[in-house]
Amino acid sequence: MNLDACLSGIRPLMVVKEDLLKKGCNCTIYCSPATLCKAAANMLEAGFHLEDIATLDALEGYAITYAFAHYAKSERLHLRVIVPHDAPSVPSISAIFSGADWHERESADFYGIDFTGHPNLIRLLLPSDMDSAPLRKKDAARVALCKLFPPGPDSIVSRDEKFTLFDPEPAESPKTAQAAAKTPSGESPASVREG
Repeated sequence: MNLDACLSGIRPLMVVKEDLLKKGCNCTIYCSPATLCKAAANMLEAGFHLEDIATLDALEGYAITYAFAHYAKSERLHLRVIVPHDAPSVPSISAIFSGADWHERESADFYGIDFTGHPNLIRLLLPSDMDSAPLRKKDAARVALCKLFPPGPDSIVSRDEKFTLFDPEPAESPKTAQAAAKTPSGESPASVREG
């Protein structure tokens, strides 16, 4: 896979080499919302087409995964963007891949993500007067990204030093674990760490 073409002009947060048979892609590129449109344009120029956009409500925010497959080669690549719960906004890539229109509207429906620049971000599957996002999770039900998408041993190709979401958590002392378990709100230690 020619990653240079896919990464041209962007600074990825992290690049992970994946096992195609286990993960469904050869590579996952974590990028910021600011570089998403450039990364998507790179995919188009490199001969990839958009297969799907999927959103997951994780502890650190909404993980939006853009799945691409190459037209002529047996290569699949994921772009992944993480947006915060309190401001879930990411640029639309529908001007680059028209098929993103439907997928972005679906994520807007179910998670309340704002795809800025989308030409018609209206309800797709849910009633137009519905004012909630039904797939948003409660804090206690959210799982950390490092548990959902653990990079394999020696699989990180590159990583920005400020991108720390996949750093190992420090070991808790028994007293810290007991104090966290007794929080007044009943939140898990992971959700307390987020706040």
